[in-house]
Amino acid sequence: AVTDADTIAAIVTGGQQGAVSIIRLSGPGAVEVASLVFAPASSGSAWTDPDQSHRVHYGHAMNDENQKIDEVLLIVMRGPRSYTAEDVVEIHAHGGGICASRVLQSCIQAGARLAKPGEFTLRAYLNGRLDLSQAESVASLVSAKTVAAADSALAGLSGGIGQEIVELRTECVSLVSEIDAHIDFSDDLPPVETEQVADRIERVLQRVESALNTAKQGKLLSAGIQVALVGQPNVGKSSLLNALSGYEKAIVTDIAGTTRDVVEADIVVGGVPVTLLDTAGMRATEDAIEMIGVERSRAVAETSDVVLHVIDASRGWTREDADIFEGMCEVSTPMMLLVNKCDLIVGQRE
Repeated sequence: AVTDADTIAAIVTGGQQGAVSIIRLSGPGAVEVASLVFAPASSGSAWTDPDQSHRVHYGHAMNDENQKIDEVLLIVMRGPRSYTAEDVVEIHAHGGGICASRVLQSCIQAGARLAKPGEFTLRAYLNGRLDLSQAESVASLVSAKTVAAADSALAGLSGGIGQEIVELRTECVSLVSEIDAHIDFSDDLPPVETEQVADRIERVLQRVESALNTAKQGKLLSAGIQVALVGQPNVGKSSLLNALSGYEKAIVTDIAGTTRDVVEADIVVGGVPVTLLDTAGMRATEDAIEMIGVERSRAVAETSDVVLHVIDASRGWTREDADIFEGMCEVSTPMMLLVNKCDLIVGQRE
């Protein structure tokens, strides 16, 4: 059975290539396991002593046959002054995957258990080191795609939203207690100040609304939005995607119906991650492959956060544009009308 008494270990620097990889141990036996793996360069090193916490030690990682497998740095962080509030040991090995994997294997052979995904943060939560909102902010910070998303997650990690929730709960409990007291002991207490209570309730509601808006903004910054480019064939959807992304992601030709499948491009607008979805031109067609593309276009438009309906300024507003517009209006997705190829109109006037 898996318990908090287990000492867990994992590579915490991810799978990307780098110069350094970090293997983390956490649990009551973290120092003991590390002592079976780590050989300090100095024979007189007393790195296992409690007063040696939060110091860096140089040495080698050893396997179960007492052979050197890497040159490493070791840091001991005694609980509760650690990420998990338990005894934590971090071994800084060379990157590249092989060295870190060998060190991790030695830790497991010495008595540690491979940590489950997110288990270090789970222990931090269970041990009171983080509250639930802070634990969620850790995941958001690690997966942040923009500076704004990272700043938002860091603010949550600092305990902003969690502290606000605690204060709101305290105020609600105080209000309920005060109202209950006036109901149960109305003869012994002065009359309730209804306006004052109403003002307090109104302030709580405003703070709750503000907290919800903050959560929505954080979700937007973390997850981003999907924007579908829809319209007739050859209105410039693919050219628009290429121009906004700065890459030739989509094939552009004068032949209508070039785009048959959904083409994606990721950009950042105002600190918000945006996934642009270039879809097949919507029109009546007998081409079986193009028909599939048109159906996918409709499906993408229905599941996107925003739809950009692109029209060709040189053609003007056509019956086909109206049909597409009416079809998109049946979907609850917010839609914007975008007039493209305006430079052709200028050319015609000149």
